[in-house]
Amino acid sequence: MKKTILYILLAMAVSACIYPYEAELEGEVPERLVVSGDILIGEEFRIDLGYVMPLSADVNKTRSAPSDAVLTVENDRGKSFPGQPVGDGGFLVDMTSAPDAARYRFNVRLADGREYSTPWESVNQAPIITGLSYDYDDDYLYLTCSLNGRDSNRNYRLDYDEVWEYHAHFMPDLIYEDGKYEIKNRFKDYYYCWNSRSSTEPYIASAESLSKNRVKDCNFLSIKCTDDRLNQLYSIQLKASSITSAAKVYLEHLHSLSGSTGDLFTPTPSEMRGNVSCTTNPDEQVVGYVSVCRRAFKRIFINTENIYRYPVNPESLLFYPEPDEEGNYNLEGLFKYCSPVFFEPPVPTATNVQWGLKRCVDCRAWGGTKTKPEWWPNDDE
Repeated sequence: MKKTILYILLAMAVSACIYPYEAELEGEVPERLVVSGDILIGEEFRIDLGYVMPLSADVNKTRSAPSDAVLTVENDRGKSFPGQPVGDGGFLVDMTSAPDAARYRFNVRLADGREYSTPWESVNQAPIITGLSYDYDDDYLYLTCSLNGRDSNRNYRLDYDEVWEYHAHFMPDLIYEDGKYEIKNRFKDYYYCWNSRSSTEPYIASAESLSKNRVKDCNFLSIKCTDDRLNQLYSIQLKASSITSAAKVYLEHLHSLSGSTGDLFTPTPSEMRGNVSCTTNPDEQVVGYVSVCRRAFKRIFINTENIYRYPVNPESLLFYPEPDEEGNYNLEGLFKYCSPVFFEPPVPTATNVQWGLKRCVDCRAWGGTKTKPEWWPNDDE
């Protein structure tokens, strides 16, 4: 008897994308291999292997990954590029010196003897990024790009890395330490921080319906003006690659199923087969589509002084501690989640110091760190 089981699909190309799917399946889902990643010429990149995981699995349990797998990328000139295992089914492959004028395929052999591969593929040439710019209104910052194709492919995958500098709401005039206040005029050690993240789902741009193989003013990302990423200085690096029509169909189908969250490497419906096959058992279903690409890169910096909108007035976050019923000020307890900010001269007392949440004076409470990228363009510390 058939029973309806709810599954969530997570299939990744270079980065993780999460998709739901509802299917009528007979009995239990067989163990299926998931391959996540692309062959990126001229780069060191990561490919992940794992098995599908049902929704009923413990969410705190580490996803299942094949042990003792051997992964390689090879070209038709006899050159092999071994994958170096990094744990949890991940492999790093260094192809920084790989030539464009060759065809490539992915191979993996599991400990039980099963083998998998992709067809020989020529390198999809990197498009030319002719423009990377931004615009904004009262609500959003809009990132746009323009591309020119360099091969017969007319579809493009856009990924990106974001880095942003931000600052706490205030530079405090004092700190609370060892049960007492210590004056530190405009203490800025934790005022500036940096954070980063990469796109989790690729944006697909297409020139298929156009007379020329060009994409113009493609809005691939919009950020709310109240987003903390726009607090101080924002940078984005666009990574663009051309993809085949088959890869586009695969990624767009995944995108059409998007809209929920799920566990890594959860079951994939049979129609989601990509270009990875089991050579020892052609009937075995495998999840994943591995493209062979060289990518183009372009970075911009955006001074967000006139763009960022505070989601709340920082001044409204400040308060004076209040005594308990017995008239005591429990500053030690308050310090667990708040910090002193300003005081009224000449000296701080229990009644004349304004406090605020930790994030008011400590940028690390926003999730970033004090580690500034070496290439960052200003002298903030």
